[in-house]
Amino acid sequence: MAKAKRTGTGGNKLAQLTAARDDGRILRIHRRTIDVHHLDVFVVGVGSEWVLVQPVRDRIDLDGYEALRLKDITKVEDSPRATFLGAVLKLRKQKPKAVKKVALDTVDGLLLSASRGWQLVAVHREKVDPDVCEVGRVREANAKTYVLHPVDLEGVFERELETFPSRDVTRVDFGNGYEEALAMAGGMTMPKTSARTKKKTSAKRGRTASKA
Repeated sequence: MAKAKRTGTGGNKLAQLTAARDDGRILRIHRRTIDVHHLDVFVVGVGSEWVLVQPVRDRIDLDGYEALRLKDITKVEDSPRATFLGAVLKLRKQKPKAVKKVALDTVDGLLLSASRGWQLVAVHREKVDPDVCEVGRVREANAKTYVLHPVDLEGVFERELETFPSRDVTRVDFGNGYEEALAMAGGMTMPKTSARTKKKTSAKRGRTASKA
């Protein structure tokens, strides 16, 4: 018997994201007002304004977390590649890991909690500039603005802090190999201050382009 594909839009998407978090299935998330491509993900946290996911990368592994703004998600469905992706991840002995210390109800709570838990975060303002994000550590944040201490391309803290409108944040990444490499290069062993790095993103699925 063929299985019906579960999809969610509007009010249904929150229920489907919550269900996927609870049962561990792989979803396909669309954000068509921001990106024409999709993400296949495990949902590891759901708040009133943000959802925390572990994307299955193109190389079919799990690498870090992405917090996505709920209002930008235009469609949620079961991933048509879930069986294949799940099988490969099982062979690689990889499974999603939930984190409870990330606040997902407000943008300022998200930025501050992510910066407390990880050395560096990558903050995306995709509707302002879809090809650039700022990497660093959030020093202050409220509903109107956040203050970022950025790192350069070698993980070294910049001299100046930068302030941005909180309403522009559409995605926050942390815990992946690129941010960890910058933190290591900069000599960070504990979450402290951070600074600025702009990284280009490729067209495909909003992934980070080669850093070479």
